[in-house]
Amino acid sequence: MAAARRVGLIVALVVLGGVVTGVLASLLILTLHGIGWLSFGSIGEPDVTGAAIGISAGAWGRRMVPPIVGGALAGLAWWWLRSTSNAPTVTSLIAATERGNPILNQRRQWLSALADAATQILIVGTGASIGRENAPRLAAAGAMSDLARRARLRAGTSRVLIASAAGAGLAAVYNVPITGVLFTTTVTLAVPTTGAESDMRGARGRPSARRWLRVLGSGWSVTAVVVSVPMSFIATLIARFVIGSGPRLPLPPVTVETPQLMFVLVGGIAAGAIGSMFSVMARRARLRATRPGVALPVGIAVVGFAIGGVSLWLPVGGNGLGLVEPALIGAVALPVAAAYIVAKPLLTVAYLRAGAVGGLLMPALSTGGALGAAAAVLSGQPTAAFVMIAGVAALAASERAWLFAAALAWEMTHAPIALGACLVAAAIIGHTVSWLTERSLPQRLRGPISTPPASRIHGQTSQGTPSEP
Repeated sequence: MAAARRVGLIVALVVLGGVVTGVLASLLILTLHGIGWLSFGSIGEPDVTGAAIGISAGAWGRRMVPPIVGGALAGLAWWWLRSTSNAPTVTSLIAATERGNPILNQRRQWLSALADAATQILIVGTGASIGRENAPRLAAAGAMSDLARRARLRAGTSRVLIASAAGAGLAAVYNVPITGVLFTTTVTLAVPTTGAESDMRGARGRPSARRWLRVLGSGWSVTAVVVSVPMSFIATLIARFVIGSGPRLPLPPVTVETPQLMFVLVGGIAAGAIGSMFSVMARRARLRATRPGVALPVGIAVVGFAIGGVSLWLPVGGNGLGLVEPALIGAVALPVAAAYIVAKPLLTVAYLRAGAVGGLLMPALSTGGALGAAAAVLSGQPTAAFVMIAGVAALAASERAWLFAAALAWEMTHAPIALGACLVAAAIIGHTVSWLTERSLPQRLRGPISTPPASRIHGQTSQGTPSEP
């Protein structure tokens, strides 16, 4: 009977977690739309190209003021949050399932997580060069951590539930339920936590299983799949009432011929190198992120000033879809694409260095996509296939998760089978390039593979836990 009650409780938490995640993601998306409308007069991506609005007196104000004000307000909010709480991340919430972890006894961590997520939405909605997907992941993980704590579940079960909620948050915000499962198993649960109970002990003891884990990701388990699949699909179905049911990046008609096949190799290598460097720069920036204090809001506002100025000519604000969407239909000029390859990573890293928090998935994909767009223009080829091939390679390199990157690109586009196969190949190449690149760099340049303790970022005196992957 006790076992049956435990299973029933877990089933209830899976369903409740999917519903709560879907609702939270929907509310955050609606909030993002509202902030975007107040800031730029549109609920779409805030990073319209400067050429579209013209460099007039009104355009200067419209582009400069929102990221500066939004950055300052977000900096003040983070200053308060990091000075008064442990400023949880998805990884720290998972690590808190360990016995004796001080965060485990703090009963209002979900409120801190929700406040942090709302702050991330504020800064993205006002034009910051950072991804939106981290906010619903954090909010969902915070809610599930509180539910799991109240249910008094085992550490391993709580760990899987929290990670699955984070994956469901990503799934809901981009309408990618399969990708949400893969994010849970190949990214979130693959991040090591000190002393955390592992659901993969048996598999890790068998050489054949270890080889498969290295190929597919190290977070797989029966429990992770059984929990993450329904949670991800439930959250996605609920969020569709807000974001719709179609692909997030609809493709024009695409053909795969010799030029596209050749670009899988060439573009995969080049975009993989870019994605790897982006990942290294992001880790080093997080390691040196500004601590709570006056410098936090001032620094983020200064970066907002820079983003506002650059966005008069380049679509660098927002998460990056403002570049990818027009690039898919060939509406991005070569100079814009070339400049974006440099500007987008630098500005995103500048936000991280200033102390901002947010996702890196779409910034990485859009940087690779800009490379693909530039290559397509130079070679006289249609841009859509080139954009997605290079984008998925850069994303796979940045996240070191080829299966997750390929699934995200496919679900966001509903690409045909031929292009889908190219995306898988490009993701594998990008991942391999990242692995080789980081092995060749000296330790002082590549920084730690795991991100720094929260205490280093948030200025805490308590024992820190790893920051967001």
